[in-house]
Amino acid sequence: GPAAALTQVERILEELGARTALAWDAAHLPLPELLERLMQRGLRLIEPQVVGHDRSARYVELERAEVGITGVDSAVAESGSMILLSGPGRPRLASLLPPVHIALLPAERIVRTLPQAFDRLRAEHGEALFGARSNLVIITGPSRTADIELSLTLGVHGPRQVHAVVICP
Repeated sequence: GPAAALTQVERILEELGARTALAWDAAHLPLPELLERLMQRGLRLIEPQVVGHDRSARYVELERAEVGITGVDSAVAESGSMILLSGPGRPRLASLLPPVHIALLPAERIVRTLPQAFDRLRAEHGEALFGARSNLVIITGPSRTADIELSLTLGVHGPRQVHAVVICP
């Protein structure tokens, strides 16, 4: 349930020793009280917006985030994939930039197949599903590559760790 999910997120952050995070706005998380609770425990949220002339300095600050915290719009049981829609209050950097991603997944958002996930998202968002967003991310664990001297490397194109915290009703 929600209380166990809150405790699990706190446990992950404590084990990591994380003090900074990029996150979706509380209104877009399935545990809206989470961010306030984490800030009371000392977690600093980094504003994810990149605007203005000094973008390089802004990216340096964003790279300091140890954890990204997001919701999940749909999840696919067959592949273990999670689908996240970007948009206002839902920065894509939160799932891509920090070395650790914590994805909050309501159990009722899990479907069997990828086509079922897209059908559900289209039913919820209509034509705005793709038109109103700059990005849609499908996550199936940390990225893996063996392009560099045939040595397997994790997290080259995203987080090294991905934690899916499933929230049961």
